[in-house]
Parts: sequence; C-alpha cells; structure tokens
Amino acid sequence: MLLKLVLTLLTSSIFITNIQSQKCHCDDRRIVLFRATDNRLIFTPEYPRYYCGNLDCLWIIESFKNHSQFHFFANNIDLRDGKDYLYFYEGHKKRDIRKNHELIPSHSCTGKGLCQYYSSGEKLIIRFKSSTGYPSHYGFQGRISIYQPGIINFINDSILLIIAFALALLIFIVIILTILFFTKKSTPMKKKTKVEEKLLEENEKKTEDVN
Repeated sequence: MLLKLVLTLLTSSIFITNIQSQKCHCDDRRIVLFRATDNRLIFTPEYPRYYCGNLDCLWIIESFKNHSQFHFFANNIDLRDGKDYLYFYEGHKKRDIRKNHELIPSHSCTGKGLCQYYSSGEKLIIRFKSSTGYPSHYGFQGRISIYQPGIINFINDSILLIIAFALALLIFIVIILTILFFTKKSTPMKKKTKVEEKLLEENEKKTEDVN
C-alpha cells in the first residue's frame, strides 16, 4: 500500500514537471507565407494563461513571393513593462540573434496595448524574450500577414479579375472586328446589285419602246 502511494506521488510529480517544462519552453518556428492572403497566428506559450520567465522564442517569417513585406499586429499585448519584450529583426540570421546580445532590433514592444510592425523585406525574425521571475501576465497573440503597399498589392490581390477582364476585352474586340469585316465585304455587293437593277430597268424600258 505504501509502495503504491509512493509510485503514485512519483508519477504525479513527473507529470506535473513535464507540463511545467512544456509551459516554460518554446521551440523556434519557421513560418512560410505563400500567397498574399496567407496569415498566421503566433503567441506566447500557454496563451491566454500566464507565461513563464526566462523564455526566448523565435519565429522566422519568410515568403516565396519576391518583394513581399510583412505586417505583425497584436492589439492587446500584456507584458511586464521594461522587462519582457517583443523584438523584430531584419537582415540578421538566427544564430547571430542568439549569440550577439548587443544586436539592435528594428523595432520592439513591451508593456500593454497595441504592438504592430511593417517589415521592409521578405525575411523577418520575431523574438519574444522574458526576464527572470514569475510573470502574472498573459503575453500576446498576434497575426502575421503579407503586406504589399500600393498598386503592387492591388494587382496581386486582383490578378484573376484582371485576367478575366483582359480576356473579355479581347473577345469583344474580336467580335467587333468580325462584324466590321463582314459589313465592309457586303457593301460592294449591295452597290453592284443596285447597278444591275438599274441596267435591267433601262433594258426593259428600251424593249417597251421598240414594241
């Protein structure tokens, strides 16, 4: 009986430890956006529950579309002000960010409220880093999407509509040209018929005069 109780307590302790280690751990994630309409959610471990201290999470954002830019948006982050941060890096590799602690990010967010960032290129690394201690904060949940400003974004989002419009316009032009071709071809025939009718009338008149 005592042995069974000890085994139960040991199993429970291992189970709780595993849960705690999963909660306080995050793997680096690679996110690839293929289309202009693609988007992904990223968030702190166990969100919306409290996150742990000493977290260091990376999201590597990429796109196969040339000249793409990314937009990160989180409307209600909840971090310890001045202790826990969201960092945004461009033009750096993952190993450089991990090793070089003096690397300056392109942008950062902390505290509470809105956090958003527009990248300038098609590669972006987002990092969440929490300090030591036991935070009583929820972290964040943000959406990452492709952002292409101006006419480029409009063309990419409306490419099928543009192709359909171009095909419809081409068909319309072909129909108009066909109608003009046959109209023009039939006009000399009508003129010729009128001349023949006039000659026939003159011949009939001459025949009547002779009689």
